[in-house]
Amino acid sequence: MEINKYRIILIFVISALAAGNDLNITGEVRYRSENFNNFNNALIKNDVDSYLRTRLNMAFEPINNVGIYLQFQNSRLFGEETSTLDGSADNIDLHQGFISINNLFDSPLNIDIGRYEVNYGNERLIGGHDWHNVGRSFDGITIKYENQNYSYDLFDFRLNDSELFPTIGDKRLLGINTTYSGETYLASALVINDSDSLIELNTADIFFMKKFGGAFIFEGEFALQDGRENGVTKKSQLYSINLSVYDQNVQLNVGYEFLSGDNSETPDRNETFNPLYGSTHKFNGFMDNYSNIPQYPFDSGLENIHLGISELNIGGVDLEFICHIFNPEFRSENNDEFGIELDFTFEKIYNEYVTFSGGCSRFSKGHYLLLPSGDFSSMLYFSTTVRF
Repeated sequence: MEINKYRIILIFVISALAAGNDLNITGEVRYRSENFNNFNNALIKNDVDSYLRTRLNMAFEPINNVGIYLQFQNSRLFGEETSTLDGSADNIDLHQGFISINNLFDSPLNIDIGRYEVNYGNERLIGGHDWHNVGRSFDGITIKYENQNYSYDLFDFRLNDSELFPTIGDKRLLGINTTYSGETYLASALVINDSDSLIELNTADIFFMKKFGGAFIFEGEFALQDGRENGVTKKSQLYSINLSVYDQNVQLNVGYEFLSGDNSETPDRNETFNPLYGSTHKFNGFMDNYSNIPQYPFDSGLENIHLGISELNIGGVDLEFICHIFNPEFRSENNDEFGIELDFTFEKIYNEYVTFSGGCSRFSKGHYLLLPSGDFSSMLYFSTTVRF
């Protein structure tokens, strides 16, 4: 029965095509294999998982300035079904399906209504999280105003709607994002209200990027968060800086990132910063040790000193190397540190349709973490993506 509703939508789209509307069909098939060793405090000794994500995209414009976009997705883990004859896995989803109305009333106002991916700023707080085999999308409405250099987005997303307990189960995300961009700079400001029956979080974030001197890129970000979470006052902060030096062949990066943790001396207040719905994989190491902040690492906050080399092309292969030095905000007399992660990745664009990528990571533990079967954990991955 679940698949039947997608058949109905497909029939609708085919009917639109038959009626003379231009239909643009694209898609993506992405395979990724991951091998983890001594991971998650050595609970995972040696595990290999293979993921497949298949997307079929359809876009058409039935009338001028009105567009419809549909993205069907099947996301699966190899072997999740009980046998080779089992076709019962419920993996098919309408990942995106929305209506775009542009130049509303002959003005520079545009509206998106439906389910869609959202990326703001550097995706620190709201991002599509493309590394994830499903990816993140939101249900709601966005009103946009755009001109040559400025854009303003006012959004209202419904994250959960409980019909059984509407007063305690509903969750909503409201906010506004402003972006100012030019040839050598980008600045964005994001204000968010994330609320349900137990949480009322208000977050204000400023991100900016500037290229200067023909060889330097400076990035900075600062965010404040307050409200109430589970009956406790919330006051937290995030800030980061990054400096890159580049030429035509290589880019060198150095940066520092700070997410505040909870101070045990203030039991009436929680200072742990919550990155909400960001693409954490691109910031805190490819092994995703800190992808579920603040639940882990135990409200202790995070300091991340990172050094890297990117944009290095050898024989048509793009290479990147990053070193992360992770520490908690509050340390004991033993100077407890989280550890050091080394990430190496490559990407090869085989042709206009096929891309190969992969990498390896090694995490060396500090005193804060316990890996009883060894002093390090590791991860290997290989991915093949076909887009058409």
